[in-house]
Amino acid sequence: MKSIFFIFVVIILCFHDINGKIPKEVKDIINQNCGDEIKAVSPEEKEKIDEYIPPETEAGKCYLKCIFDHTGMTKDGKLNLDSMKVLIAKVLPDLNVRNIMVEIATDCMKKENNFESLVGCETANAYLRCAVGNTNYTIVKNYINGRN
Repeated sequence: MKSIFFIFVVIILCFHDINGKIPKEVKDIINQNCGDEIKAVSPEEKEKIDEYIPPETEAGKCYLKCIFDHTGMTKDGKLNLDSMKVLIAKVLPDLNVRNIMVEIATDCMKKENNFESLVGCETANAYLRCAVGNTNYTIVKNYINGRN
């Protein structure tokens, strides 16, 4: 099973390198900052997140939020495109796939006004749902999974 982090994707996918591994620096950030959230997520929910299915429980949503916050993907509850571009460049060697991921993030940023009423751990989950709902998301997911 691949681990959760991409992203999102955009984002949960942003955190996987081409071999589906989480870069050590990202693992370290998550382990140092999200220990309580990791413990709170059930194995079943982790499995769903590994399959890029947005979490349904509050624990899963807070785990995702912790990852987004501590990796710089979000700042003050909003997507941080500059930070995301740095992460994407580190983990995806294919320029076309990188550009698609940036387009997906940009598209979700345009929809941020729809997320303003969300509170707590809901915002990161809304971004993930936005990303996986994008028609180009399948291209990125297939690339990450090595089917390209």
